[in-house]
Amino acid sequence: MKLDRNTKIVLLILTIFVAIVVGFYLYNKQFHPKYTWGKNYVHTNDQPYGTEILFKLLDTYSNQQLELIEKESAKKFLEQRSAVSPATYFIIGNHANYEKDDMKAIEDFVRDGNTIFMALEELPEGFIFELNSECDDIYYTSSENYSFTIPVNFKDKNLKENKSYKFFYEHLGKKEIQTWSYFPKTICSNRNSFEVLGLIKGKQINFIKLKVGKGQVLIHSNPLFFSNLHMIRPEAAAYAEKVFSYLPNGPIYWDHHSKIWSYTNTYSSNTNQSPFAYILNQASFKWAFYLLWSIIIIFLLFNLWRKQKAVPVILPKSNSTLEFIHTIGELYFSQKDNRKLALQKMELFLKNVRMKYHINENDEEKFIGLLSKKSEVPVKYIESMFNKYNTYKKSNVELSDEGLIQFYKLLESFHKKSK
Repeated sequence: MKLDRNTKIVLLILTIFVAIVVGFYLYNKQFHPKYTWGKNYVHTNDQPYGTEILFKLLDTYSNQQLELIEKESAKKFLEQRSAVSPATYFIIGNHANYEKDDMKAIEDFVRDGNTIFMALEELPEGFIFELNSECDDIYYTSSENYSFTIPVNFKDKNLKENKSYKFFYEHLGKKEIQTWSYFPKTICSNRNSFEVLGLIKGKQINFIKLKVGKGQVLIHSNPLFFSNLHMIRPEAAAYAEKVFSYLPNGPIYWDHHSKIWSYTNTYSSNTNQSPFAYILNQASFKWAFYLLWSIIIIFLLFNLWRKQKAVPVILPKSNSTLEFIHTIGELYFSQKDNRKLALQKMELFLKNVRMKYHINENDEEKFIGLLSKKSEVPVKYIESMFNKYNTYKKSNVELSDEGLIQFYKLLESFHKKSK
């Protein structure tokens, strides 16, 4: 079968495109790193900075009473479990995205005697102040902490180790300098409003407890300590076990839902804020994404030469009734039948005003009233038109040219006066 020129061009472009995709895949597969290094803190992610190990550890710690807040807001979830106490609301990630109702529900939850545990790189704005007005909008600082590793320990003598725990940041398998967040010493105006639980570098606060109502809020400034990269290390696992010793015995509610709706959500790495970052960091999602675009491009290429018959122009339907009336009127005028011509002009007038003002009334008196109201032409004027029309209709006396002209002017004057 002989191929035409357009088909050959399409096949050539398609072949080149497939070759590029295959070549890119083979190249990418050869140099693609074994791990992705974005800080995602996702409970199902087994990469270095996912939290799959922590999620399983807490499930065991809570005697399989770990529940996931995944498809509903924190407000809706906690309201359904308000009778359960003591319980722990648990969130770890880059930050949390709360609506006002969510914050109120979490506040009620802790005041009723429950616990909040937050390990976030950025605290929700105004959230801590809502819980305790003596604590300003708590923020982290990290200006003094540029280092490869950071020593960490507890303030409590029963938990403190003689040798500090060591944590570090890795990227592509190599340790890199990292800024380590901590709380300023003036967290709250009242020193008794909070308790220091943990320190980094021996003096800087990274783990605190706030008393709120009957419950407590535990805040840790370094969620990276609980990532998969560190939880496989016995030293870090021992540290995490002591951190979680502050949690009460009871169910734990892991909030995944409140982390996923922001443009800078936990699916993104801290260095790549693209909306496609998570998709491109997952091999299966990435190639599904490439396949989708490949199909779109192939579809467009094949449709460049798609031929289609010209769409015929369909003219709008003409109003044959009005054309007929005009034709009959001309016929009557040529025959000097002024009376029939006057009646025909009135019929045309009635059709026009019925369409213009949407009047379907057949009763003459009611019709005149509606027409006067909608056109704002006095009733007496319209009645005079109808009186002449009825006279011409009932009488067989011929109408003079002057009478026809006066009747015509009467109808035209209506159009000038009407709105």
